[in-house]
Amino acid sequence: MIPQRFLSADEVKAQIQRLLADWPELREDDEALALSLESETDAIEFCTRLVRKIGETKAYSEGTANYIAELRARQETLDLRIERLRGILMSVMQTAGMAKLPLPIASLSVSYRQHVVIADRDLIPEYYRREPPWEPNKILIGASLKAGDVVPGCEMSNPEPSLTIRVK
Repeated sequence: MIPQRFLSADEVKAQIQRLLADWPELREDDEALALSLESETDAIEFCTRLVRKIGETKAYSEGTANYIAELRARQETLDLRIERLRGILMSVMQTAGMAKLPLPIASLSVSYRQHVVIADRDLIPEYYRREPPWEPNKILIGASLKAGDVVPGCEMSNPEPSLTIRVK
């Protein structure tokens, strides 16, 4: 059995144009046009195939979206595991009173860092804002606060421990 060759959209449109050129009165009668499209062209079969293809593609798309959601959930679980493991490392180092711990596969270090805390956005002077959307420029604010300047609506946090892992 020889596989059936499917016509392209251009070939189907050419068939329809020929039909309408030969029978212009079909433009005035939707029912006659539909019957003629079915009997004289491949338009109905072509459109039916496209509708099936749309349904098939939609099913693939929905399946892919579900799979992506499952992978995102898995990623969130793995990210939480990373944070818990980092917390355990930090706890062990703090219990031992160590700021650095060289390991055969990595070097661990605990440092205490501050970050900018925005207490009241409305008080922040324009000089400390980035252009649209007018967000606070935390880098500029942090540099000013560390230099001893006062920035209304902002302050530095208390130093918080931060774990750095440098893999060799």
